[in-house]
Amino acid sequence: MALGRTFQESFQKAVRSLECGYFGWGCAQVKELDWDWDQLKYNLRVPNPERIHAIYAALRRGMKVDAIHELTYIDKWFLTQLKELVDVELYLVTRSLSRLTKDDFYEVKRMGFSDKQIAFATKSTEKEVRSR
Repeated sequence: MALGRTFQESFQKAVRSLECGYFGWGCAQVKELDWDWDQLKYNLRVPNPERIHAIYAALRRGMKVDAIHELTYIDKWFLTQLKELVDVELYLVTRSLSRLTKDDFYEVKRMGFSDKQIAFATKSTEKEVRSR
C-alpha cells in the first residue's frame, strides 16, 4: 500500500511497491535516459508500462512540463509534482552526504526518497545514509 503524507511520498512508495527493482522514482540509471528524442516522445504520447519512466527521462533531459503535458495529456499538477522530485534529485547529485543538513533530510524524506535513492544521488552507501 502506498500511503504517504504527500502525493510525492505516496508516488515514490507506489513505484517501490511495483517490485520491478526500483527503489523509488528517480535517483537510478533507467534505460529511458538513453532513448533518442523520437523514441522518448513516442513513449510519452502512447500509454505504456514505461511511460512514467519516460516522463522521468524527459524531465531529466530538460523537457518542460507544458511540453510533456501536450504529449501525455497528464494534468500539469501531477507533472509539476514529478518535476519537483527531479529537481530534488538534481540538488542531491550536487551534494555530498556530509553536506546535507537535518532540514535537507527532512524535506527529502518527506518527498518519499528512500535511503537507497539518497545514497545513489550522493555517491554514498545506504548504510552511510541510515547512520545519518
